[in-house]
Amino acid sequence: MFFYQVKKKMKLTNPEVRIENTNLCNSSCIMCPRDKLTRAQGIMEWPLFKKIVDNAVSCGVKHIFLGGFGEPLLDPYFIERIKYIKDRGLSVNTITNASLLNSQMSDNIITSGLDGLRISFYGLTSDVYELVHRGLSFNVTLANVQKLIEQKKLRHLPHPEISLSFLVLDENAHQAAAFENFWITADFVEIWRPHNYIDGRVYRAQAVKPKSCGRPWCGPLQVQWDGVVVPCCFDYNGYLVLGNLRDQSIEEVMHSSLYEELRQGHKKTNFDKFPYCGVCDQLNRQQNAFIFSNDPRRAPGRSNSNFFDFAQE
Repeated sequence: MFFYQVKKKMKLTNPEVRIENTNLCNSSCIMCPRDKLTRAQGIMEWPLFKKIVDNAVSCGVKHIFLGGFGEPLLDPYFIERIKYIKDRGLSVNTITNASLLNSQMSDNIITSGLDGLRISFYGLTSDVYELVHRGLSFNVTLANVQKLIEQKKLRHLPHPEISLSFLVLDENAHQAAAFENFWITADFVEIWRPHNYIDGRVYRAQAVKPKSCGRPWCGPLQVQWDGVVVPCCFDYNGYLVLGNLRDQSIEEVMHSSLYEELRQGHKKTNFDKFPYCGVCDQLNRQQNAFIFSNDPRRAPGRSNSNFFDFAQE
């Protein structure tokens, strides 16, 4: 019944909405194309946020990913947003660089009800970490994460599940193997190879015989901080606009002619009709993108936020 409800109202297999609470960031990480960001930057207004979450609940959505092309902890309403989501019976997780996880923020996060916290930590020494995470301090972030893990364990709480994530780059590849044990105190550890962000960076080859990524059917629904809906998080600049939740409902966007045109284009592998889909490395299924995880649920072909499958209808 639940599956039917989601399919009928949202036309997506996965009952998830990703809300970019902000696209502001306090770092210029080398693998991230923020130097090519041209869309406006800001923080989602509270009334718009409430509208989206309430609408998601009415559609049968069960999970909210809070974050996008920015550092979510820069949002002054971050903790309030988590509590609002949880009060409506949804699960919620986020991803952070952890540079702002001071003692007070850690305490707030632990008591907020947040289900999952994924931390990007791409270096095990100050020279490598600060080369990758430009503008951040290795010592500060390291202490923040260690204190968060310690606070959670002292409270004997199961949530948030803390995941430490590592992207293998030329600059830090020599530290990848050690990463598996470096964060043994965390709940989960995972190691990946980077992706391209469409035209943002070049790490993976484009497909010779491209195959749909499946997102037009599976989701999740991707909403930017100003309400704009785009096909997925890889569209960091909002090139392919499918609607706007400021003046549309989730149902209206998902059943719109624009979204249906995208589905049909992917179904017929007519990716050239959508230029930024056509150059996306996600059309090239690369099993070696996933390197390691101590959690068997985390595997290629699954969403890194909630483990929903990226499979077509």
